[in-house]
This record gives sequence, structure tokens and C-alpha cells, in this order.
Amino acid sequence: MSPDIFFASRMPDLLDLRLWVDRYGAGRVWVSECSKSAKQLWSQFLSDPDSVRVACLRQVQASRYMICVFNGEYGSVIATEKARSLGLEVSLLELELITAVLTRVPTVVLLLGDLPPDARTQDLWAILQQQETVYIDPKIYSMETIKNRLKELIDGMTGRAPHSAQFMTTVSQHRLTRLDNPLSRPDIHFLSNVQGFPKSADPELILDLTSRIRLETNQYDKLALLWMALRHCTPLNPSAPREYLVATSKALSGWVSAASWAGLHGHSYVGVLAGLSSIKIISEVVGRSRDDGRESVLSAVNGGLASEYYSSAKLMDNAQDRNVLLQRAIETIKAAIDNEESLDRVLPIKGSILVALGHRQEALSTYAEVLRLRLASPNLSIAAIGEAEADLGWGSFLTGRVWKARELLERGTDKLRASGNIAFTVKQLRKLAIVAATHSPARAWKALAEAHDLARKHGLTDQMRQMENLPLVGRLLRRRREQL
Repeated sequence: MSPDIFFASRMPDLLDLRLWVDRYGAGRVWVSECSKSAKQLWSQFLSDPDSVRVACLRQVQASRYMICVFNGEYGSVIATEKARSLGLEVSLLELELITAVLTRVPTVVLLLGDLPPDARTQDLWAILQQQETVYIDPKIYSMETIKNRLKELIDGMTGRAPHSAQFMTTVSQHRLTRLDNPLSRPDIHFLSNVQGFPKSADPELILDLTSRIRLETNQYDKLALLWMALRHCTPLNPSAPREYLVATSKALSGWVSAASWAGLHGHSYVGVLAGLSSIKIISEVVGRSRDDGRESVLSAVNGGLASEYYSSAKLMDNAQDRNVLLQRAIETIKAAIDNEESLDRVLPIKGSILVALGHRQEALSTYAEVLRLRLASPNLSIAAIGEAEADLGWGSFLTGRVWKARELLERGTDKLRASGNIAFTVKQLRKLAIVAATHSPARAWKALAEAHDLARKHGLTDQMRQMENLPLVGRLLRRRREQL
């Protein structure tokens, strides 16, 4: 079992403190970049910086809590020589903190000295201050007193302190809480609350980082790479050169996709809605375009917005807000169709919205049309066919055709699994489990357990949340996750 706490700080200046934390928290605390040999560690930074970054960020994701001691320094850039040469400025410390924010790991930040006026640090602080899962201790500590505070936190987080001193005892649900109502900020844009880095990066840097997400299967690993790219081009400047805006749109597109699966819905400045709103501005400036012969995000932003309104609607506590968002989703679908966005991408979203509105028969007809369109496509894709078959199966189940539903869902899920499309495999396995429960609880649990394991491994928090909210079995899945 992994240690409960991830500890981060600036490495060179606080090495002695880090080694003390490593000793005091042995077995309970994972100290970022920790090595008793500074020379050995520095050699690893230079020879394989990506492995250091990945190892640290994976541990953040696996931790129940994070503690950061901030001594007024922004942190060191840890990247390949190519990324550095192209102007990368994002520090590993920022990536660790942002990964904690995105994965909803409750975090305590302790200060050793005042914040510097450096724009990068001020921006990071502005982002952290808006997060409900981040507590910034207002006290300014000295090196003499900070160890006592760290002892208190480490013991409280790991249950060694009296119960009243324990920190966030309901931590298991923090990763699955919804964000604020998007109706309160419909005009929000991605990281429009920051100043931005003093100098612009080379567009090649943005494209290089964005292209590397194809090699990742974990959504949070993708988000870390995209964060490095997007911090160099936000807040958005619509008057920037066209090549810069196009590169930014590709990074935002990747962010929107990964963030959707990670469950970052709502009006957060780093959420899906904010990313899509910024993409829409870019599309209005540079016009519609195609990407490698396919429809690009600049041409399909309305479909994405409709999907986000639908996803946000599912998280609303009251029927009025839910219905407002669903109606907005339907209106945006109409705009997508009027804008001649690809029907085989828009109609599946429409089908889901119709189900949420209670128009199940119309949804079934919509899903059938999607399958027809995809089968007739010259660019036949096994994953696309599998998704369409599974969606039609779900529509069949909702309209009372249970046996047909199971056949279509099993066939579609098999195709998705064979294609390697993990995210959609999880989504359809979750639905298959519900259908299978009507005749075989054992088959239902097998599908649900497979989906839950994949969701946890690959950062598909949105799907994991839906499974853990199911009656009866949801509690078993939560307990199962907490014991791993």
C-alpha cells in the first residue's frame, strides 16, 4: 500500500528539511524527488527528467493527502533539453500542486517567508486560493517552528493524533465532489484569472507537449503535459499570431477531452466549460479548419459545449438547474447541426440529452441513426462502431428491449475493448453491468468491477463517480478502492 501523504517543497534549498520529513514520516510520507545523495538525484534530473516527473505525479495521484512547504521560490523546471530550449518554464513543484488540485487530493500549504512578486508564483497562488481542497496556512513559519507543525499534520493525517486533531476524516469523497454550478459563470474562460508568464513560448513547444499525450492512457498524466503547454499560452490573447492560436486550440482540445473523463465539470477556471469557451473564441478568430483531414475542435465546439452542459446537468442538486442546463444543451445541439458539425459526433450527445429529458423513444431512433451513419462511413472504425452499438443497446434497454440491449452492449463493448479505447470501454461496461443485473448479478458485478478497476487505473474519475453513486454496490466499490 502506498504512503498516505505526499510531501513537496523546493528541493535544493530545503534538502535537510525533506530528509527530516522522510525519516519522521517513514512508511507514511512519500517525499518528492527524495534521495539521500543530492549528487545522484541531480544526475537523474539531467539524464531522465521525464521519469522523475512521471514518478512524482503518479504518487500525488495515489496519495490521500499532500503537504507542501513553500519557501517563496517558484521551483525548478524539470524537462528534456528540447522542452527547455523551446522555453518551458513550468516547475515540477507547480505540476505536483496542480495534479493534487485536479485529482482532489486535500492539500495543506505551509509558508516559509513571504511570496515573491514573480508572476509565475503569483499565478500559482491565485489558482490555489480558489480551490476548496487546498488549505493555505496563513502563518509564516520559521525553520525552527515548522517541524512541530509538520509533526502535527503528519500524525493527524495518518491517525496517530487524537481524533479532534485529525485532518479531513472524510477524505475518500473529496476526489469525487462536484464543482460549482456552471450557471453562475457561463462566460468563464480557461485560466482567465492569471497574469500569464512574462514571455510567450514557442508554438512548437505547445505542439510538442500536446502531441505527447497520445502515448498516455491515464487522464491525469495527459493533463500534466497539457498544463505545461497551456500555462505558456494563457490567459488567451485573441490577437496572437494565427499559428499560436491554432497550437493553443489543440492543447485546449486535449485538455477538454482528458478533463471530461476526469470529471472536471462546472465553472472552474481549469474545467471543461472554461476550455471550450476559450476554443470558441479562437474559432471565431481563425475560422473553421480541419485537422489531418478530420473535423477539428475549432469546427466542432458546439457539440463539445452541448456535451458539457449535459455532463454538468447530471451533477446538479435541484431539478430546475438540471433542466436549464439540459435545455441549453439541446439548443447548442441545434446550433451544432446548423453549423454543419459532423452528425456522427453530434447525434450521440443528442441521444444522451434526450434520455435525460425522458424522451427515450426519440433517443433510441437517434442512436440507431448514429450506427447507420458510422456503418456507411468510408473511414470505418471498430471503436466508433462498437460505441454506436453499445449506445443503441442502452437505448433498447431504456425502451424495454432487454435481450436486444444485452446483445448489442456485449458486442459493442467487445469491439471497444479490442480497439484499445479504454475510456469508452469503461463507459459501456458500466451500462452493461446495469443491463446484466436484470438476469445475472454475477455477470453484472464482473463487468462493474472491470470498469471500476480500469477507471481507477486510468484516471476516469467521472465514470468512477457514477459507479460509486450506484445504490448498494456503490458503497462496495468505494470500500474496495480505499483498500487498494
